[in-house]
Parts: sequence; C-alpha cells; structure tokens
Amino acid sequence: MFKGSYDLKVDPKGRVSIPAPFRRIIEAADPDFDPKDKTSKDRAVFSVGYGLAGKGFLEGFSVESLAGVHADMEALKRGSPARKTLEYLYLANVQDMQIDDNGRIVLPAAWREKMGLGEDAKFVGYGNRFEIWSPETYARIRGAQTEAFLEAQGEDFDPQSLFEAEGGSA
Repeated sequence: MFKGSYDLKVDPKGRVSIPAPFRRIIEAADPDFDPKDKTSKDRAVFSVGYGLAGKGFLEGFSVESLAGVHADMEALKRGSPARKTLEYLYLANVQDMQIDDNGRIVLPAAWREKMGLGEDAKFVGYGNRFEIWSPETYARIRGAQTEAFLEAQGEDFDPQSLFEAEGGSA
C-alpha cells in the first residue's frame, strides 16, 4: 500500500526520484519485473494518470493497482457516462513509465507545466495509488480541505469515527 508523503527535488530535465518505499511497492506489483535481471528492458513499470484537468496533481499506479481500477471499470455498463469518463482518465490519459537505475523517472515538461511543478515535488500515498504535487499546491488544496473539515467537526472529533459513519469496521 502506498502511504506517507515525501518531498523530493526535480532537476531541470524533469527527473525526480521515486520514494524508496513506493519503488518497492511498484517493483513487487509488476509481474514482469525481475530484480535479478538488470537489463535495461526489465525495469519496474508503473503508470501515471495525467487527465484530471484542473486538479493540480498526477496519479501514480502500480501495475497491480491499475489492473484493479480497470477491472472495476469493466464491470460498469459499456457506454455509460461513468465508464466513458473512467476510460478517458485511466486508459486514454495514462502513460507507462519505467524507473531508471537511479530510482528516477522523467516528468514531461507539459505535465510539470500543467501542475505548476518547479524544483520540488511532493509524493503522497493513498493506498492503491499515489499522487505527485507541487508542495505549494498540495498545501493550498489538500491541506486546506483537510484542515477545514477537521475544524468543522469540533474539538472532540475522533477521525476514526468516520469509519463507523461510512459503514467501516473501526
């Protein structure tokens, strides 16, 4: 599971390291990856979704987790608005990437521009996926949303009570 957050440097060519814990998940979830085979064609593969217009981030998926998204999508009625939207986001606007020998990927200039990414990137784990943000945008959007929600709950609020409200088991 992708979890935690990591602030990493982006070089002028758009190269950024994938956090080591995320690399381990990506490698373990790629059925074609063999850590003993060090040939250039056999590097761990994962996918990056870049189609969420106006959201300010990219979504990263292991081979395994994106397969789960695709299986859920296949269960939807063919031609339905929900399926068409998901096909756009998770088929048409997803690119496979390989992690180089130094644990890095290259984020295309168009993606960096779209998300306002400068010299720093924030990787944030969300279970079956992770997001890549500009740290400033992350603080402004996600941080502010979370803080506003928590403040509205009151001083004695227990975040784990949300599991019970949503039918979970906490």
